[in-house]
Amino acid sequence: MADAKKRRDKEIEKERKKKLKEKKKEQMKEKAGIYYRPPPIEDKRKKEKKKPKQREEEYDNWPKSRIRLEACLPIYYCTGHRFIRLQRAGPVGFKWAPLPISLAEARENKARIKAARAQRRAAAKAERARKRKERRDADEKAWRKFNALSIFGFLFLLF
Repeated sequence: MADAKKRRDKEIEKERKKKLKEKKKEQMKEKAGIYYRPPPIEDKRKKEKKKPKQREEEYDNWPKSRIRLEACLPIYYCTGHRFIRLQRAGPVGFKWAPLPISLAEARENKARIKAARAQRRAAAKAERARKRKERRDADEKAWRKFNALSIFGFLFLLF
């Protein structure tokens, strides 16, 4: 009885693992989209010599060339403590950081970006101050009008 239960548990576990593996494959397919092409699938048994099946055959809109001119030269990006060498363009819609040619240009780019950010912030601050002033003026005007009316009403009641 216990052996049968163990066997059944093993079968259930095996089925669960199989389902998880299939689910993971589906997720990878969804993630991959048209940007990632894994290596060709090879027949593990090798009983019959078959031409390796390409995964790109499954996709209809597979781009023929994914190398952009601006990404042909090796570019080094620092990520943490490692440098990554890029020789191909990233996925469509992915924006790389501005690429300076030299350290001097990098500093110039950084200064330009910083100045533009400061200008945008100053403009936003001025706009907020203008709106705040308008709101205060409107409140003050309404308060004066209310006070004037209440004084006249009070005087009217007295006389």
